[in-house]
Amino acid sequence: MASLQSGIYELYLPNEGALNLQGGDDNTPVSIVQYTYDISEKYWSLELTGEGLTATITLKNLRHKKFAGFEHTHPTSWSNVVASGSAFSFNLEEAQDQDQGEGSLNYRIYVEDREHKNRLYLGRPSIPSSPIPCILNETRGDPWNFTWVGDMPPS
Repeated sequence: MASLQSGIYELYLPNEGALNLQGGDDNTPVSIVQYTYDISEKYWSLELTGEGLTATITLKNLRHKKFAGFEHTHPTSWSNVVASGSAFSFNLEEAQDQDQGEGSLNYRIYVEDREHKNRLYLGRPSIPSSPIPCILNETRGDPWNFTWVGDMPPS
């Protein structure tokens, strides 16, 4: 995980699209889209805390200045990932099962469901829809591709 650092990233789910926030209000759903008219809606400030297996990240949308969070105080299976004014910490699992080309960073993003003692991964529902909502679920799914865009903007 040494190559991942705090900065601006695009996060892509292979064959699906980019993590995107198309509105600045709290509880606006975070979605996975192929195309967007406002490219900044798919840029995320990633703040990395810790190292190795204990590393966590927060994701803040560059355009709308909102964090990726959950519908409820505690994450539950099938919860939508939504815009929030508060930062939430996500865990990373390095994807060993992916062909990582040069400059390619592939991780699964998850949170711990402490009530049920399992991991809930950021992903998509199995039912097709457009735009694709980003949800938390127990299915491990494909890893996200983290594409470096640049350094963090000044505060």
